[in-house]
Amino acid sequence: MPVTHHKPVKDLRNFQRATLKVAIEFGLSLFEPGKKPRKNSEPESERKRKGITAMIGCGGIFIQTEDFLPAGSEIWMKFKLPEEKHIIQAEGNVVWVIAKPNTNKRYPQPGMGVKFIRLDEPSLRIIDAYVTQKNRIFRELKFLMSQETPPMKKVNELLTSTYIRDYRSLDDLRKQIAWEMASFRFSRTN
Repeated sequence: MPVTHHKPVKDLRNFQRATLKVAIEFGLSLFEPGKKPRKNSEPESERKRKGITAMIGCGGIFIQTEDFLPAGSEIWMKFKLPEEKHIIQAEGNVVWVIAKPNTNKRYPQPGMGVKFIRLDEPSLRIIDAYVTQKNRIFRELKFLMSQETPPMKKVNELLTSTYIRDYRSLDDLRKQIAWEMASFRFSRTN
């Protein structure tokens, strides 16, 4: 299964990120740190937990779930990106946890931020391509929406590749696009 990520994975915020809303299964990893991973990273003895992804980058992922594990836990994960056949199987460390809903605009739901520690090269390339594509789409949307009269046919065409389905006004749409653009930054703060 996963090959150890060749380059050391630093802080999650050193990588571009994008929103991602897909189902994910995860559980406590039974590996010993530094040991070679087994072919199947999904231990039979650990119950599967479920969540929804919220944000992803080549450095890690945020999983919305009320069934989170404490910071420091090593976990396995299994999920697919939209329109991809390849199932991503990865391992990571829980770096931080949001235990209850709060007013944090980026992560309003309970969940956990996970830093990838083992991820095979094909999965890494798929994640990178996904983030790059989302970045390109939202940069184009931002440009189109900056026009006095945006070409709505093109805007709606691009919106079909995003999670944005409903907006009340052009100002509301501009705010949603600006929020998404903020996700791509490499900044060290949320």
